[in-house]
Amino acid sequence: MVEINPDLITDDMMYEGIDLRTHDGRPLREHIMDSKMWGEIRREARTNEALHHALEQCILIYNLSKDHGA
Repeated sequence: MVEINPDLITDDMMYEGIDLRTHDGRPLREHIMDSKMWGEIRREARTNEALHHALEQCILIYNLSKDHGA
């Protein structure tokens, strides 16, 4: 991944709808909002047994698919 000096970030960091600051080209704001959402899910799962179980299942499926290239 290319390192970008934060002082140089401008509106020009978008190239044909691709955000050059992120690894997948999605807008940086989307990455921040995704991280915030997953943080809220993890915090809520501490006290919500059903959500905790669902999150554990998601993690299991993610790890299995990552290990087997699915």
